[in-house]
Amino acid sequence: MLPDPKKPREFGLGIMMTPFYNQFSYGHGGDTAGSHSVAVFNPDDQYSLAMTINGEELPHNQMAIFINNIIYDKPFEYPKFETENKETDSAYQKYIGSYQSDEIPIGLKVFAKDHQLFAQGKGQPEFPLNLISADQFGFEKAGIVIEFFPEKNQMQLKQNGKVYHFKKE
Repeated sequence: MLPDPKKPREFGLGIMMTPFYNQFSYGHGGDTAGSHSVAVFNPDDQYSLAMTINGEELPHNQMAIFINNIIYDKPFEYPKFETENKETDSAYQKYIGSYQSDEIPIGLKVFAKDHQLFAQGKGQPEFPLNLISADQFGFEKAGIVIEFFPEKNQMQLKQNGKVYHFKKE
């Protein structure tokens, strides 16, 4: 039995409410070993959606929003599936190096590996940087956007509405 939308929603039964504008679906999602899945049911519109994505590069929440936009005839843009930069390692030379900030106590190392630009905070796992535009890269999973200013040996990192300035050592 589905939860009554007029009563407070409680979790723990494995069914969660997922909102989309003024629509509510009920279901559950999960992640394991790089695969993401979700299955939901909308009792008002009598539709079900089940989705499994095998891969860690595709933001699965954005894919669910994209599908719901199509179902409810909302405006949408096709998702971008590019996960690899087309630049060569030599094009990354102007970004590569160690960066420090007076605003946060963690340094950031930027490096190229397998024709891809990466960043890594001290003591943290590395993460790939995907090209957004000239001198701007992102790591969508963490909501990170890094903009380089190579002529000044500087960069800025944007995350969660905050901007941090770094200087290249």
